[in-house]
Amino acid sequence: MPVTARGDTALEANPKALQAARNARIALGTPYVYGGRQFGLGVDCSGLCLIAYRMAGVNIPGDTFTQWDAGWPRVKKGTEIPGDLIFSYWGEGGNGPGHVVMSLGRGMVIAADHAGTVVHIESASIFDSVYVGSRRVLPAVGQSGATSGGGTTAGSTGGGSSAISSIGSALDFLGSWHTWYRFGLVLGGVVAIIGGLYLLVHRGTGGLV
Repeated sequence: MPVTARGDTALEANPKALQAARNARIALGTPYVYGGRQFGLGVDCSGLCLIAYRMAGVNIPGDTFTQWDAGWPRVKKGTEIPGDLIFSYWGEGGNGPGHVVMSLGRGMVIAADHAGTVVHIESASIFDSVYVGSRRVLPAVGQSGATSGGGTTAGSTGGGSSAISSIGSALDFLGSWHTWYRFGLVLGGVVAIIGGLYLLVHRGTGGLV
């Protein structure tokens, strides 16, 4: 059965947008990490949307401000369908919305809200008081350009797109400062252990090397 907006049976989500919404569910329980781009390890709000769409073979901008400014058509509040992005908290952290969530349809969204939380599903009404606007990344079925839309298709929906998604995720992971921070902690621990062993052996030999 087509997944449609709450109270709107005329529109059916673009297949790739619907797949993006399904992909986002894979991240449920993932910790919120600012700048995170890895399901299971850590994502932030825009990263959740970015990776979910990338896994569906569609490239979208990587942060909330550029997602808002991507030129996708506005959607009337309350008529969002799966894959639509809902923006809130205008001016938080800059000249634009500070938060984005993805619609799952029927008034529900999937979100990575803030530090100390995990990716979860909640009601879109939570953002009513701080609502900025909603945008549709890909046209709904029956709308003009329904197979392409505002996102850039990244290969086919088969194994090729999966490979591209995996490579892209790996590059995002390597490019994240969180990754290098964790690497630094591990490296520091290894150096400390080696140094401790050296001192222990050095003392045991009476200073002889």
